[in-house]
Amino acid sequence: MLGRSQGVPIKAFASGLQSWPWAMLSLPKNPVQRPEDLIGKTVGTQSTGQVLVQAVLEKNNIDPSQVNVQVVGSDVTPLVTGRIDVFTGWTTNLQSYAPLGDDYLTMTIGESGIASYANLYIATDDTIEHRASDLQAFVAATAKGWDYARQNPDEAVDLLMKQFSGLDKDAQVAAGKKLMTYMFNDDTAKDGWGIMSTESWQSQLDLWAQMKQFKGATPKVDEVMTLDILTATAGERPKAGKA
Repeated sequence: MLGRSQGVPIKAFASGLQSWPWAMLSLPKNPVQRPEDLIGKTVGTQSTGQVLVQAVLEKNNIDPSQVNVQVVGSDVTPLVTGRIDVFTGWTTNLQSYAPLGDDYLTMTIGESGIASYANLYIATDDTIEHRASDLQAFVAATAKGWDYARQNPDEAVDLLMKQFSGLDKDAQVAAGKKLMTYMFNDDTAKDGWGIMSTESWQSQLDLWAQMKQFKGATPKVDEVMTLDILTATAGERPKAGKA
């Protein structure tokens, strides 16, 4: 969306995740389970997460002056020690959250009322127009690959570990299963892996415009996404929901 508003001719043609795994983590002794619970709290986030914290506050009509936001990096130690009340990150980063124990709480960006896609597949307007068949083949193959990973989590992690060293298999299997809860839902059960909706995109555009994130004009929906590739591969993309 931001790229398009600055004149970059790109569009999303599929979404790997139906909702963003980004969330706000807290501990049971000082829980944040609803957006209004953020009032009076100190939130530790990454530099790239600041806009998402802002989005949660904007969406829920919370005055930013009521929340202390700090950039803390990717280590959860500040939450463990009590320096911050809330830590932000992807819920799939399970190995990184081990110091928190098993009873930490999460409030995802979706649970805060914000529609969002993640792991988007993006191409230039020219590629979408002139190499549609290549994108269709790519989407069909990618969809089948992710469906294999959904049905065979252990084997999928074995393939991953052949490519990358230093990974803990149990942690990766758990993270993979968690990721699948964001990849497959009721929408993918109905319309197949990678599906998107213009309504969800419009909601995101409206919020980002409200936050004054666009340096240029606010893009139109058909300028940031296309359903053409998904429509062309409707019969090839696996239809599956949450396990």
